[in-house]
Amino acid sequence: HFQQEVVMIDGVPKTQCKYCSLRLTATKKSGRSHLINHIAESCPAIDGAARINFLATIKKQTGEGFVFDPKRSWELMVKYFIHAEVPFNKIEDPYFLEWVESVQPTFKVVGRQTLHDDAFNLYEQMREDLRAELQS
Repeated sequence: HFQQEVVMIDGVPKTQCKYCSLRLTATKKSGRSHLINHIAESCPAIDGAARINFLATIKKQTGEGFVFDPKRSWELMVKYFIHAEVPFNKIEDPYFLEWVESVQPTFKVVGRQTLHDDAFNLYEQMREDLRAELQS
């Protein structure tokens, strides 16, 4: 996505985006995340489909730097159960529990009553957010 050759501009090594020709800092200190962010978020020469493909490839590369967040995982699971209209008792299904453990052994799945309560709380929060948005 960037030229292999690095050029010095005002004493700072720069590399050039192959798509939009923007020059970005290319030092070990600055890392490569800003280069990835340029392609993933702000390069004006990349269309939506290419950007989605790029994001898919960088997410598949490694798990380095990944930190499991059980709270976020639980919130996403609650949203999934609501969106997919999965009955709450399915959270106690032994095959589902076995699958969750195979994906993330440290994630502790709680019972259907907790799922029900958290789904209701999410509904209440979304209702309040919508009410506040409509009033403004």
